[in-house]
Amino acid sequence: VREPRRGRFDPGPANGKPQPTAGIGEVFAFLWQRRSFRALAIGAGIASFGGTGFGVWMPALLERTLEMPKTDVGLQFGTVMAVSGCLGALLAGKLTDTLYRRDLRWLLWVPALSVLTSLPLLLTQAFAPAPWVAIAAAVPAGLLGGGWAPPVYAATQRLAPARMRAIAASIIVLFITLLGQGGGPWAVGILSDYLAPSFGRDSIRVAMAMALSTYIVAAVALLRGARSFALDVEEIEKSTAAP
Repeated sequence: VREPRRGRFDPGPANGKPQPTAGIGEVFAFLWQRRSFRALAIGAGIASFGGTGFGVWMPALLERTLEMPKTDVGLQFGTVMAVSGCLGALLAGKLTDTLYRRDLRWLLWVPALSVLTSLPLLLTQAFAPAPWVAIAAAVPAGLLGGGWAPPVYAATQRLAPARMRAIAASIIVLFITLLGQGGGPWAVGILSDYLAPSFGRDSIRVAMAMALSTYIVAAVALLRGARSFALDVEEIEKSTAAP
């Protein structure tokens, strides 16, 4: 299939010539000036912080606290979370495709709803009295919680002109990776060690719950970003449209 010209479907200069790719500093400065992107990046990073911290330590909780055999943790819990999370991402993408045509703000409303609705289910897993409870809760938790990332990436692309989109995608991944994979698991481990004298084996549950509580902050940030998102998109499209 022939590669379409960059920006073919976007507003652009009257002569239709492709624009040169922007540098990372220029792209970051361009995006950071938009209130909606600041809220989007912070919200996505915090959501990744809580979700990754939970996901990395949940197998350890099942094995150490609930005494579930390691092979069963991988086979049962891992399979359920992988399947439900993938389905959740696909369903959220399909839902967002339908809703955002009515209102662009759904690109941020969907991830905000994803983290809020999955929070009680993830807490149910963290405080499950038996392995089967955690695995049962993982099904709806994955379906709902797997839905915040796809709209976040799509929203980032709407905030970036065609020549900036590749680097814009890298920047949002940087926020998600640094705060999520870099901070979440580390924070849960540190908190669990600190709380162990008071909570014993349950310290990991409390630490995971504390990390998950940041979902509320993530949802608030995403909802605040939605307020100015449509205006920011309109401004960017006007600034890049043909005269």
